[in-house]
Amino acid sequence: MAWVAALLFIQMHAPLPWMLGPLTSIAWASMLGLPTHSWDPLRNIGQWIIGIALGLYFTPAVVHLLISAWWVIALSITWTLLLGYFFGVWLHFFNAPHMTKFNRATSYFSGPIGGALEMTLLSERENAVTNLVASAHSMCLLIVTLVIPFGIQWANFGQIHITPHVVREISLWGMGVLALLTAIGIFVMMKLKRANPWFMGAMLVSMSVTMMDLHLTALPSEATNIAQLLIGVSLGVRFNRQFIKSAPRWLFSVAIGTVGMIVLCILFSYILL
Repeated sequence: MAWVAALLFIQMHAPLPWMLGPLTSIAWASMLGLPTHSWDPLRNIGQWIIGIALGLYFTPAVVHLLISAWWVIALSITWTLLLGYFFGVWLHFFNAPHMTKFNRATSYFSGPIGGALEMTLLSERENAVTNLVASAHSMCLLIVTLVIPFGIQWANFGQIHITPHVVREISLWGMGVLALLTAIGIFVMMKLKRANPWFMGAMLVSMSVTMMDLHLTALPSEATNIAQLLIGVSLGVRFNRQFIKSAPRWLFSVAIGTVGMIVLCILFSYILL
């Protein structure tokens, strides 16, 4: 189902077809009650591949650009933290008077942008309502992944060419070395009990290798396509019938707040320009 949806999205010229096709199709199937499941090892492999792929973008030229724009990055981080905090304030204001067994920890951990798994685990330690935290991040993720790519395509922003185009060859030997190095990074992240080790461990090692101007290999597009499909499936299975029936008012407030944050981020980007 996910594969067919990806091919359909390609024919529709939709953005991120290998991610959004599986995500939307499996989400709908899950909400209709079909027995959809995601196998964690496959999701981990998808995160591993995407981590490697993202790390390969951090060439010395890109790193130099990031250093020169340090103030933009600092402002963006500060903006993201503030936005997540006030999103949590909004969720508490809108829902606390109407829901039982609702506490400040629930809205607080539902507010941060990204880190759905991490926020859910942290909220459990603080006796928050974890299913509400998980559903909030799932709804936010669904809206952002659908709105932003289509919005960028509709706005026709085009591409920003930071460095001249360089044809990079695919090397089986290089892929083997990169897989081994990133596997070590994943192992170290697991031993340190860091969040999301399959993604962060692979990305940090891949990034470090690329920053040293060592070009071991490029990744074939088929690998990143499969990785996006696996991650799309793992996200889609979160949306079951219970997700929709659990707390309509809560999900409505999350949707309104997410759209509001998107608008505010657009305005913030124009201010940075």
